[in-house]
Amino acid sequence: MVRMAFFGIGGYRIDDLAKYSTFEEVAYLILYGKLPNKKELDDFKALLASYRDLPSEVYSIVTTLGKVKAHPMLALEAGVAALGAFDDNPSDYSKEANLRRAIKLTSALPIMIAAHYRASRGLDLVQPRRDLSHAANFLYMMFGKEPDETSTKAIDLYLVLHIDHEVPASTFATLVAISTWTDLYSAIAAGIAALKGPLHGGANEAAMKQYLEIGKPENARPYVEKLLAEGKRLMGVGHRVYKAYDPRLGYTRNSLGS
Repeated sequence: MVRMAFFGIGGYRIDDLAKYSTFEEVAYLILYGKLPNKKELDDFKALLASYRDLPSEVYSIVTTLGKVKAHPMLALEAGVAALGAFDDNPSDYSKEANLRRAIKLTSALPIMIAAHYRASRGLDLVQPRRDLSHAANFLYMMFGKEPDETSTKAIDLYLVLHIDHEVPASTFATLVAISTWTDLYSAIAAGIAALKGPLHGGANEAAMKQYLEIGKPENARPYVEKLLAEGKRLMGVGHRVYKAYDPRLGYTRNSLGS
């Protein structure tokens, strides 16, 4: 797997990728170790789009969990595991087969997220479109209308900047699972389970809850002082890797022109 440090992926600076590349191009770089030419990119985008139609049984699992207000990460775990049951050749552990599965999962995850989101709010599901980019199709399925260019660019950029992030707990959990020769779907489900925890990806959710509890700027200082006096965590502040600042913030501002 191509590793990303502070400065780049596969020998390319992350700020250059953020400015000049799309998610599909960087996903290709991650999977194949090089940026695609035009034909390779067109073929890759078509393959991603071809996997947007999930089995109805997988849709049913994800939407049922949405209707009962289950946590979206639980729905993703269940949906990814269920998708493995529909693999064409589960006994094939070749590199080519696992690349195909990785591409299928890349396409499927935003479909599951959108389906869970709409089901949890009592909204009709929106069917995917193959003519839209990865980011644009996600927004279209979430909100039921074709997104504007700025919104699409923002999601595309977000995906580029988070596509690879060293070996945090979720990646490590996935590596441990796959080292037992389990299938890729189960290994990714294990990674999602680790990501859900409040000391990892779940910290975003915990931070948002605290921000909502604070409510107004004038409430921030007494809230934080009380929290620290009680020995509790202030979520969303500090990072185990980015000790000084998160470099992705600057890339986001520069690339969106703000």
